[in-house]
Amino acid sequence: LRGGAKEYWFVLRANSLAWFRDESEDDQKYLMRLENVRLREMDSGVLTFSKKFHFALYNVDQKNVFKDNKQLDLSADDEDVVEAWKGAFLRAGVFPERTEGEEGEAGDELGCIDPQMERQVEIIRNLLDSYLEIVKKTVRDLIPKTAMHLMVLRQELME
Repeated sequence: LRGGAKEYWFVLRANSLAWFRDESEDDQKYLMRLENVRLREMDSGVLTFSKKFHFALYNVDQKNVFKDNKQLDLSADDEDVVEAWKGAFLRAGVFPERTEGEEGEAGDELGCIDPQMERQVEIIRNLLDSYLEIVKKTVRDLIPKTAMHLMVLRQELME
């Protein structure tokens, strides 16, 4: 993953994210606490020709997450790597940013239960969202393959 403009080796733990100069994990550059941190989707930009996939970490209390930065921008060359990191952050309790409509719905549904139950509900909701995305990708992948298979099978039957 890339943090900002440089490439680092990241290590995610249950309550912190550390980054190092390289895989040897000798030279730790920074350790970020994950308390009140959320994950924000980032567009690669319409005018940029970058093929990198981006996301950002920020603090819900508007505190700096890294030195003087309100958010930490992370990127990778491969979408699967980014999705794996997002899943790891989810398991570590760093939830995706909710839009205004989603926050209102979640507040209505979860406002009367304890924080631990709210976190569990949020984890289940995010896992279901991830599962549905996997199902959509799989179906999108299988439709052309199935169509080609049926066309070949029909052609064989005509001969």
